[in-house]
Amino acid sequence: GERPACGFGVDTISNAATGRIDASRLTNDNLAWEAGMVGFALESAPGAMVLRASGLACHEAGGSEAQELSAMLAAATAYLRAGEACQISPRDMAPRIEIELAADAELFLSIAKLRAARLLWARLGEECGFESPARLAVQTSARMMCVSDPQTNMVRSCVAALAAGIGGADAVTILPFTHALGQPDAYACRIARNTAHLLHEEA
Repeated sequence: GERPACGFGVDTISNAATGRIDASRLTNDNLAWEAGMVGFALESAPGAMVLRASGLACHEAGGSEAQELSAMLAAATAYLRAGEACQISPRDMAPRIEIELAADAELFLSIAKLRAARLLWARLGEECGFESPARLAVQTSARMMCVSDPQTNMVRSCVAALAAGIGGADAVTILPFTHALGQPDAYACRIARNTAHLLHEEA
């Protein structure tokens, strides 16, 4: 499909501390603000992704693949319901929602999870009355990172990024191999960037 013009990545309900979806954060004020963002995108930024339905917090909190997918789907459903409450139909709301998951060094399991995410999104569309394809963003897992021997994280990140590509990710974020140690230096950032370039060329 057509590439989105831009993405805002707004995620107002994922709780990074617990890995759970907190729909109570969809207050009237938040609803009005999110509806305004989506309304702006509909009028002024065709193709822009506004909201992000993420299972990433659940993954980093120790959730299984099924739990991560459930958290992502719950967030997407909450956004669709919030849109309806503000007179934005699922048909208009869904193309403004980006889904986000993690990929780790479990190559085949990560690929299967990402492919399952697209099937779940399609099923959600059948139930809610929209046909827009999933826009899938993937980040390499932070919880798989080793602290004591960070150089080995280069291999883990490479496998995770490969899984993201094979699994059909539209956007991939590769964390620096020193992510577990704090702010990355220029070398760690260069390795992350070159990992993406290498995989792109090899593919």
